Amino acid sequence: MKHIGILGGTFDPIHRAHLALGRAAHDAFSLDYVLIVPSGNPYFKTTVGNVTSIRYRSAMVKLAIAGDPVYRYSDIETSRSGYTYTADTLRELTRRHPEDHFSFITGADALYDMKDWYQPEVIFHRADIIAASRASQIDSEK
Repeated sequence: MKHIGILGGTFDPIHRAHLALGRAAHDAFSLDYVLIVPSGNPYFKTTVGNVTSIRYRSAMVKLAIAGDPVYRYSDIETSRSGYTYTADTLRELTRRHPEDHFSFITGADALYDMKDWYQPEVIFHRADIIAASRASQIDSEK
């Protein structure tokens, strides 16, 4: 059984903070690796504005994690048509890998909004949640 972290996002673009979050979760929770999952057609970004083509976002992610054994790239969302939802991704991952244990990695700010996500009960049932504070949140809470 492997313990796999899932770090999803639009990654428009992927940046050092994303990678630092994944590495911190990997190290703190003894994950076997962190699966980087770019969102294909994120439902929550359609009203915000344009999202860079998945072709370019995928290329950026692959370049950012190249040669780093902590990370693996997944096209599980980018290969699906329609909107992409974390609940559906976790259903598919646990179907494909029933013997593995999954932890969904997110910022604490997103954790507060998870109740409004598509089928949050599926997310909490299929994965542990690893939530990290952002430096700006820590500073504002002092």
